[in-house]
Amino acid sequence: LGVSGIWQQQAARERTLRERAQLAENAQREARLNALRDQVHAARNDPSTGAVARAEPNGLTWLATLDSVWSVNPHLGASPGFNLERDIAPVGQMGQVILMLSVNEKVPAKTWKELLALSKTKSLNFGSAGIGAPGHLAFEYLKVVAPDLDAVHVPFRGNSQASTELLAGNVEAAFIAPGSMLEHVRSGKIRGLAISNTARFANLPDVPSAPQAGIPGVVHEEFFPIVAPRGTPREVVAALGAAFRQAIQQSAARLSETAGVAPRAGFETNAQVMSLVRDGVETYTRILRAAGVQPE
Repeated sequence: LGVSGIWQQQAARERTLRERAQLAENAQREARLNALRDQVHAARNDPSTGAVARAEPNGLTWLATLDSVWSVNPHLGASPGFNLERDIAPVGQMGQVILMLSVNEKVPAKTWKELLALSKTKSLNFGSAGIGAPGHLAFEYLKVVAPDLDAVHVPFRGNSQASTELLAGNVEAAFIAPGSMLEHVRSGKIRGLAISNTARFANLPDVPSAPQAGIPGVVHEEFFPIVAPRGTPREVVAALGAAFRQAIQQSAARLSETAGVAPRAGFETNAQVMSLVRDGVETYTRILRAAGVQPE
């Protein structure tokens, strides 16, 4: 073959490789979306939220759960069997859960900017507790804020497995609750690059907040709303709210240390708690739409 013929063959091989890579990427993306839809469909079979909505409004039945149960699943097409505005009475909130952008000790990046630069030399794996988990949503949020980040989501079966794989170095990074990483950050096995909040995490003061790290758009919080059936007498709702606030304040230090859950002032009333849920609906809908997930 002449030189031109060799070039043509090389160009054809490169074109074939690019096409195969694009097909693989499309297949991987579709698999992730299908897995997310499967999880959303499974939410229909979760009896807890529907049971609360249908329970006798006598103050004996209530539910504390992550706000993503209320704000993510219904807006992906899963019908929870109740109407949030009509059937649920907000009582209070346990607190907020913040996440930490974490990397394995073997990752050379010491800052978010270094991690972003590293992703331009090799695609990074971001682990999470599963499709639709807080860490997954934070990762998708990060990709919206930093579209030039070259990274792939790797879902695991729960926080324990995600943490184990991060510690083993099988994934380079993950958004993990900082309370569960205290020992590993202090020992140097895990490096915290940013806290997904406007403030630092008190127990890891050397880890910068998201704005301080250079990613001000990644302020990602999950809340634990406490709700009761609609129709529960106002005085009962008020009494429940006061009891929960007292118990949470008494346990604040332990919740922060062990679970990274911190009480947040200014969201004590029913209307304030409901505003948190509504804000979550708006935020998560935007994130999941950007990720390509559409309601069915």
